[in-house]
Amino acid sequence: MRIEIVLCIAALISAVAQAGTIEQALILADPQMQVKDGAIRGCGYRLKGMPKDISTAKSVVLLDTSFNLFSPGVGLLKGGATQVTLKGGTPVNRPIESFWIRAQGERPTPPPKTEVKPAETKGYLLYVVPMEATLHLFAAVREQTPLMIGMRIKGEGIDRIYAGTVEVSDKDQAQVGECMGEL
Repeated sequence: MRIEIVLCIAALISAVAQAGTIEQALILADPQMQVKDGAIRGCGYRLKGMPKDISTAKSVVLLDTSFNLFSPGVGLLKGGATQVTLKGGTPVNRPIESFWIRAQGERPTPPPKTEVKPAETKGYLLYVVPMEATLHLFAAVREQTPLMIGMRIKGEGIDRIYAGTVEVSDKDQAQVGECMGEL
């Protein structure tokens, strides 16, 4: 019994050591539209997140994610990270191991065991997911529900988590709504 207790405590300490810190973030959204030969094939948002408080930072990691819905009912998520030195310097892509987006009260997207593919942007990843896995993200942007974006940057060992409400203009929301209506 004593060995079991010690093992449970060790497991709890290990889990706490792997916990990510949730940082309040500025999350900006840009509309996305995928078009081929004049026909709309996909619609979504690109989300760019950074910590709200950078007053003492020398550099900042920007989380760059997107979620899109394609006809016929396929979702696509893309994610990556860029480190930017605040007093000049060249932005550097930071290769990632995984990422997720989670609307408050929902399960994270992508679902566990989703196939991961390298994206066309070096160090970024792509997930192809069922349409249903992206719908709550569209609703969260529209309804101003808080989101969390988590990303495991290679070599860090824990998820970097940014939380906030997505900032998007009415014009951009209308553009995505029109795009979705044409899918």
